[in-house]
Amino acid sequence: MALIIGVCISAPLEIRILKPEIDAQLELEQNEYRSQLNSYSENLIQTRKDELVAKIDKTQSNLVERRDYFEGRRLEIAKQRRLLELEAEGKTSKGIAGRGPAWRDKKETLDKMEAELQSDRQAHEEKATLFNADVDRWKKRLGTLAADLDAAKQSNMKQARHLDGLMKRIQISHEIGGVVPWAILLLLLAVETGPIFFKMRLVGGTYDYMIANAKRVSTERRGIERESQVGRREN
Repeated sequence: MALIIGVCISAPLEIRILKPEIDAQLELEQNEYRSQLNSYSENLIQTRKDELVAKIDKTQSNLVERRDYFEGRRLEIAKQRRLLELEAEGKTSKGIAGRGPAWRDKKETLDKMEAELQSDRQAHEEKATLFNADVDRWKKRLGTLAADLDAAKQSNMKQARHLDGLMKRIQISHEIGGVVPWAILLLLLAVETGPIFFKMRLVGGTYDYMIANAKRVSTERRGIERESQVGRREN
């Protein structure tokens, strides 16, 4: 019991004695831990941001490519239709005017190409509406990442401040205390166990023997009196 009490009391006592040094070291470790948490949060937010930016850029690039593709087809059809009109007016290199069977076949082909272009463009516009909605949603999400980072840093600060328990303080006291914690432990063990060992090494004196003899005599007298009483009752 004395050993257990000495060990249990030494830890709070050394924490109390080394409190200023422990507080200073604890603050450094809390700041370092918070920096690590903030770095992790920043990397996580940056990864999300890069993913969103990549999605936005890819989607917008695809939309621009499709618009350029449809615009190129429209310009090509317009160019072919203009050449067909010049051919009907006889202003081409052939110099033959008229709208014969060949001219009508070309015109029907151009009409089909233009109808297909309008159909493809309409289908693309329906998909583009969904893509633009996705882009708007991703842009809004980008706007909230800064608030998410601030909230994460506030949470990291609270979590770092929780690094203030008894076990952590004992660990720091052993790291920075040197021989002080062991000296305190040995002192308390000596205080708790010293009287026990002192009593164990004491030699009885004359007074102690007199007391012991008096107790034995008293015990024997009570025994004799009890036996006498029992004998009388039996008689």
